[in-house]
Amino acid sequence: MALLKAARVADVPSLDVVVPDHLAAAARVLGTCRLIRRPRVVSTFRLVDRPAITCVARARATADAESAAAMKRQQRGAGRRFAVIGHRGKGMNALASPDRRLQEVKENSIRSFNEAARFAVDYVEFDVQVTKDVCPVIFHDNFIVTEEHGKISEKRVTDLQLEDFLQYGPQNKQGKNGKPLLRKMKDGRVLNWNVQSDDPLCTLQEAFEKVNPRLGFNVELKFDDNLVYQDEELTHILQAILKRWSSSVPRIGLSFSLASSPMLRSSCENCRAHTLCTS
Repeated sequence: MALLKAARVADVPSLDVVVPDHLAAAARVLGTCRLIRRPRVVSTFRLVDRPAITCVARARATADAESAAAMKRQQRGAGRRFAVIGHRGKGMNALASPDRRLQEVKENSIRSFNEAARFAVDYVEFDVQVTKDVCPVIFHDNFIVTEEHGKISEKRVTDLQLEDFLQYGPQNKQGKNGKPLLRKMKDGRVLNWNVQSDDPLCTLQEAFEKVNPRLGFNVELKFDDNLVYQDEELTHILQAILKRWSSSVPRIGLSFSLASSPMLRSSCENCRAHTLCTS
């Protein structure tokens, strides 16, 4: 089974090989599939109320064990390379983080995907939802948030018409201003979605037309965990997406929905479909 791990591009000495010895700890986070699952290195243990010397010893033991395991994987997979996937393009936006790199480019945008193409990545990952008028759009959150008449307003993406969805944030038409785009944090705070390099919201069709053609697409089908979907609804959503599914682009289909992955697998030729899960 493929492992999905995370690291910054700059933290990995080579994207094509697993390196030995003290660099194995950095290489291990690549796993066998994703490079930029999240724009930070994911640690394998947490330092909580433990003596420092014990933590260091455990860290060394963990690194040694994982180095040996990585070497075995390298031997088994000789001649093969990692499939490197850019998470939401060049990386997700963590608006509350002090790390300015996490607010560099608007996530899930054409600009972010093409910025990722400047690195040695094979795929870009993005999130697809279907609007009320049956158009697949690329957006991560279930709700889109703005400020209207001094009040915070949020609407479910799938309840919007495409025209309404595209009115949020910067606009493609020069001189036209869109609705302010805000983002709701998990702790309830609402922040301005400010990034250094902004870009308009986009559709799946635009991604197929405007993203660097050498990149494959790792498409996550977004479903609200708080809603119950009938098979007819899932079929309707998948058909809308597959209608705009370009056969010329390598694709991996992902979903947290146990029901949608088999449907996608059976409906789409030359597409790998997997179910995501949290641990």
